[in-house]
Amino acid sequence: MSPKIKNNIPILTTLSIFIIDLILILTTHLNWNNAMNKYLPLKSQIQTFKSDISTGHLWFEEAIAGDKYIDLENDVMLKFKHKEFFVYIDNSKNVLKSDEDLFFYTNLKKIKEKANNFYELANKRWNNVLENGIGSDSDQIFDKEFNSMILLVDELNRHIDKRISQELQDREQYFKFILILFFLLNSIVFVVLYFTKLNKMKYEAELYEEKKRAEITLYSIGDAVITTDEKGYILFLNPIAQKLTEYSLEEAKGKYLDEVFDIFNEQTKEKVDTPVKRVLEEGIIVGLANHTALKSKNDNVYSIEDSAAPIKDEKGNILGTILVFHDVTEQTKLRKKLNYNEKMMMQQSKLASMGEMLENIAHQWRQPLSTITTAASGIKVEKEFNLLTDESFEKNIDEVLRSSSFLSKTIDDFRDFFKPNNEKILFNINTLLTNALNIISSKFKYYDVQIIKNCEDIQIRGFSTELLQVFITILNNSNDALSDVKKEEKMIFIDAFKSDKKVIIIIKDSAGGMKDSLLHRIFEPYFTTKHKSQGKGIGLYMVEEIITKHMNGRINVCNKDFEYNNTKLRGLEFTIELYID
Repeated sequence: MSPKIKNNIPILTTLSIFIIDLILILTTHLNWNNAMNKYLPLKSQIQTFKSDISTGHLWFEEAIAGDKYIDLENDVMLKFKHKEFFVYIDNSKNVLKSDEDLFFYTNLKKIKEKANNFYELANKRWNNVLENGIGSDSDQIFDKEFNSMILLVDELNRHIDKRISQELQDREQYFKFILILFFLLNSIVFVVLYFTKLNKMKYEAELYEEKKRAEITLYSIGDAVITTDEKGYILFLNPIAQKLTEYSLEEAKGKYLDEVFDIFNEQTKEKVDTPVKRVLEEGIIVGLANHTALKSKNDNVYSIEDSAAPIKDEKGNILGTILVFHDVTEQTKLRKKLNYNEKMMMQQSKLASMGEMLENIAHQWRQPLSTITTAASGIKVEKEFNLLTDESFEKNIDEVLRSSSFLSKTIDDFRDFFKPNNEKILFNINTLLTNALNIISSKFKYYDVQIIKNCEDIQIRGFSTELLQVFITILNNSNDALSDVKKEEKMIFIDAFKSDKKVIIIIKDSAGGMKDSLLHRIFEPYFTTKHKSQGKGIGLYMVEEIITKHMNGRINVCNKDFEYNNTKLRGLEFTIELYID
């Protein structure tokens, strides 16, 4: 449960109980008020009617007895009419409409009928008195109707008293129930508040412990940590951050981050904005660019890596930021050293390749130079003995020109290999493989190595010179391994084809492979199975570096058993995968 909900529990509970109490009190009052609005006015009307009828009856009898001071029309007959009571009876239909009140409304209508009848009897009796004197039969009928009406009024009045008494008892019982319920509900409130307070105290204790643990974690963490508020002003620095910035927490607290976290680009020396600015603006996690350095208060410089993240509340509002960074000065130095070593190994690889290329040039040039020397010597000898004919001269000159042209072409092939190229270009894989074979073709002829090539014309963008070095290194290794194999089994197979968005290049030989226990070390630097005079063990290391890091591809090697022209063969198979842009 979230802290916000926990804090609202007592408020919501108290409010709920208050509403329930209010509803109960209002309900009780409304029920009692409705009952009293029905029965008290009814009782008042009945008592008033009885009093008026009784008084009118008394005065009527005194008027008959000869009391001259009684105004029969105004003092007696108006009371017998009782217009207000009859209006009340007519209006009570809307008030006394429930089933339990039907009895009262029915008896009120009976009383109204008797009152009208009594009024007519009064008029009739008075006329009889005036005509016949006192003591006629109408006197007994009149008195009987009066007594019947008073009995009906008294009966109705008793029922009203009984109903009011019942309402009072119900109200008392209901009030007791309300008191008990009120006590129970407020007891629940007390218990809820009590346990809420306990939970709040427990939560605050847990929050305090969590805060302490967080502080201990931030103090103990191996990285430097700086936290800021939502405007970028520093709230906290852990000891590592204090060590690197050379600001104490007291010095840094309240300062704007840029004043303490002074960073710049190591290569350009230009000042760099802290990632906290983007975090506060965009609410995202931001990391520093490469080659970022921190200048401390005392102008000490540290290479750093860092990232900054927003601190948000439950609604996603940014409350501040947390900046985590660490010193990578030693790693940067080591990385520079590794880059330097890699460049040196690349240079060694180039030098080794140059040695092999010079050897290949020597192989390629030996035959044409021999031809040129033989032709020139022949011309000189024939000239000395006057045996040189035009036909012989032209024949030897053609041979010299043909051999010179071959030498020129060889120079062009080798020049492409040594030409530096730091930009990716579009080239043809099949053409590049052909160039590699041409460069070392003399070695293949010397060792009687047969090349079986099956390559598609595939265009790819990359570093052609470096990939040419890869092909030459693998082919040279295969050629060297085939030196001790029977002539009829000296073969190198080259396949290149397109698969999805990749070009697959497979180069395998029939040299018998190598021990499985050593195969996994084949791309290690300075690992070689050759004699030290024949190899330094950096060729295949550079092959893997070029393919994986420069060409963003993959290279694998395995021992492969296969069959060619019904002959079972075994050798190393190199598989190169390059992505096509």
